Amino acid sequence: MSIGVAVEFNFEIPPGLDPENVDTIADEIVQRAAEIGREEWERLAGENLKLTKETYVDAISPVERPNEYEAVITLEGELPNMLEQGAESFDMKPGLLSGEKAKLSKSGSRYVNVRFVHGSPNPHTPGLPAQTKSKALPKEIFKTMQSKPLGWRYTDKNKLKNWNMGRPGGYEHKAGIFEGLHKARDKGTGTIEMQTFRRVSDNSDPSAFIHPGLKALHLAEKVKDHLENQLDSIIEQVMGENL
Repeated sequence: MSIGVAVEFNFEIPPGLDPENVDTIADEIVQRAAEIGREEWERLAGENLKLTKETYVDAISPVERPNEYEAVITLEGELPNMLEQGAESFDMKPGLLSGEKAKLSKSGSRYVNVRFVHGSPNPHTPGLPAQTKSKALPKEIFKTMQSKPLGWRYTDKNKLKNWNMGRPGGYEHKAGIFEGLHKARDKGTGTIEMQTFRRVSDNSDPSAFIHPGLKALHLAEKVKDHLENQLDSIIEQVMGENL
């Protein structure tokens, strides 16, 4: 699954320009436009995404040049294109259970433990890095956790229904959504995180991992609009350098 950006342009050959230089000029215009477009695409992703920003940006392909008159930038991968084009409500279980971290129980059913990282409700918290990529904890829970040592686990008896996921049928969590919340040190970065885990298995309730759907970002269209607004100045600049 992929989506691309297509922008067409024309330019007049000024008097006195050697016709042999036309291909070189076209090549330079296309290259600069493509670089500006890719940069704008990444900038827009940074403005509009948090948790999935890195996944989306990594899916923006390098500029490809089939010839001097064309440049291609595509957004590749299923999740990035779901974010870009939108998606209806869907069951997350098949994707989670087919991932590389999934395991097989003794009874033969698949399962995987999914880690959730919860952020601070405050932009700057002493002793804990700001976690802009994760959903903030409620202030009262965060206050409790701040004073606790690494590994201490929070007990949550509040079994919320339809918690922030648009689940059908009044689904109720089997345990509180913050049950087992604890401080841990990320093995890769060394930063302190507030973590919870949920187990997904073949035996999970059919409504347990229903995603409510994704609203389309349409960033590619915004990139196209940006390029169309920039083309005249790009062409003028390249022309000036080659006359």
